[in-house]
Amino acid sequence: LKILSLNRNQIKYIPDFNNLPILKILELYDNQIKILPNFTNLRVLKYLCLSYNRIKIIPNFNNLPMLKELELYNNQIKILTNLTNLLILESLNLSNNQIEIIHGFNLPMLKRLWLDNNQIKILSNFTNLSMLEYLCLNNNQIETIPNFINSPMLKTLYLNDNQIKIMPDFINLLVLEYINLNNNQIEIISNFINLPVLGSLHLSNNRIKYMPDFNLPMLKYLWLDNQIKILSNFTNLPILKLLYLNNNQIEIIPDFINSP
Repeated sequence: LKILSLNRNQIKYIPDFNNLPILKILELYDNQIKILPNFTNLRVLKYLCLSYNRIKIIPNFNNLPMLKELELYNNQIKILTNLTNLLILESLNLSNNQIEIIHGFNLPMLKRLWLDNNQIKILSNFTNLSMLEYLCLNNNQIETIPNFINSPMLKTLYLNDNQIKIMPDFINLLVLEYINLNNNQIEIISNFINLPVLGSLHLSNNRIKYMPDFNLPMLKYLWLDNQIKILSNFTNLPILKLLYLNNNQIEIIPDFINSP
């Protein structure tokens, strides 16, 4: 047996599945599972879905060396731990839990990470995510964010609907294409330095009053619904296509130089 799907049942307890040594896909979506075994004999398992259960504690997944996708969204997890030895994991979804604390990642091949709709206040231990491309952290309680300098492959970043007051310097994220910082408490926009392919920037519903001169040569979409009084000339946004400036305090419209 290579694929086992037990979604949408009333399962409360699951075995180790030790008699299924060549199982590659295991789905247990939407059950009543509270406690997980250690899966000691699923050495070739690639995909594990445990979402929409009642799981509170992540077990040790050390015995799943081939796991590439792990889905644990919509559970009751509070502490993020035991995720240090999934060395080829590429996708991890922990959305809609109750996570407050992150105890480190050692996931060198991780490309996609969902941590949205949790209760995270402090971001730390993102130092071993060098292959990360997609990071979703919206709808938490985050106040301060790191500079993601150790994630040079990051392309998409969701940080909207948090409590962020101070922006980091998004320095040398050379492949970053999308940033969403809507619905935070940002007052001052830092300079977006060396983001050569950033195409979409969302900064609406913050507390921004003044805006810097953006130097973003590939930016096409910019949302800035805030408390802005004075606009720049947008001289360094040569291919800007969409500009939202609704619900501000603008009195004078500048010349949109170099904005075809």
